Amino acid sequence: MSRRAPEIVAIRMPKWGLSMDEGVLVSWSKSEGQRFVEGDELAEIETTKITNVFEAPTSGLLRRLVVAKGETVTVGGLLAVAAEADVDDVAIDAFISEFQASFVSGEADAASGPALERETVAVGSLEINTVTAGAAGPSVVLVHGFSGDADSWALNIVELRQRARVIAIDLPGHGGSTKDVGDGSVDTLAKAISGALDALGIGSAHLVGHSLGGAVVLRLAQLHPERVISLVLVAPAGLPGGRLNREFLDGMVDAQRAREIRPWLELLFQNPARASAEMVENMARYKRIDGVEEALGTIRNGLLAGVTAYPSAGTVALPPVLLLLGESDQVVGLPDLALLPPDWKVVTLSGAGHMPMVEQSAEFNRLVGDFVSEHS
Repeated sequence: MSRRAPEIVAIRMPKWGLSMDEGVLVSWSKSEGQRFVEGDELAEIETTKITNVFEAPTSGLLRRLVVAKGETVTVGGLLAVAAEADVDDVAIDAFISEFQASFVSGEADAASGPALERETVAVGSLEINTVTAGAAGPSVVLVHGFSGDADSWALNIVELRQRARVIAIDLPGHGGSTKDVGDGSVDTLAKAISGALDALGIGSAHLVGHSLGGAVVLRLAQLHPERVISLVLVAPAGLPGGRLNREFLDGMVDAQRAREIRPWLELLFQNPARASAEMVENMARYKRIDGVEEALGTIRNGLLAGVTAYPSAGTVALPPVLLLLGESDQVVGLPDLALLPPDWKVVTLSGAGHMPMVEQSAEFNRLVGDFVSEHS
């Protein structure tokens, strides 16, 4: 009887976001010789967008750490090797040598599906920036929060596009979209998103909204229920029992320099270190664009005047709703679950603040992907 060759597993640099080419190994959470299970924290990795925990993609015994702290590794590059104890070191050495000799930079991109497409669409006098990834499956539309943009979903688009056509839209006043926000109300922003869907030829879709974007997609579901297959509300603004952190809103409007912006970005996360230096600098550059401060100020004022998106008695019936919350949200707090519709599916993610799609990205992607599949 032939003996099966021992299994050696390559643990590779993940791809977090469609623009990610490489990452820096900040620290290891496991040591050589330790066992791990799928989902365990293996390492902390820094990209130009964010610093994030890398969760084990499988279970096993960590036999060799190939990369040291501070090293930069191309997406798909070898970080470590897992194998059982009966695999000798000679076999491990040979596996690493063969991997490094045959590895081609960019192969992870080719394997992960169609590239993203950026398109600016006209909605009346507005120009709305969109990012589309994936070609098959239902349409999933991602709408970011206050002062964010399509890059807020950098850790989600790559995974979700395996199961759907994913469209991330920059709200007016944000990202690459026009800085004209009108009265800045949730109604106005919802109509802009609806217009963008028209321009993209999308009749109906699964809508995923974060924070301000959550209030926007909820309002869109009330205005045009025929357009919404399901709703995923991620730490949404305006739910009963929650709160709006005015200091955060004021800080994001008024702060100009990186050192002024950093504490407000850190407030988004349970772990403040997730706000990378590049994230802070990108926000500082964004704040220097003409019209941004005025646009954010107008939207802030609309939020503080009261979000009217929450469904009250007598409003239209909503599609299936998944509500995803971070247990340590310092921006909108946690809603009173007793005041929410009983048919909403509610999941509170531990280890996350206002950005659960970042701090618990693997679980977030699984929950959203399963919910979309269930209701498609």
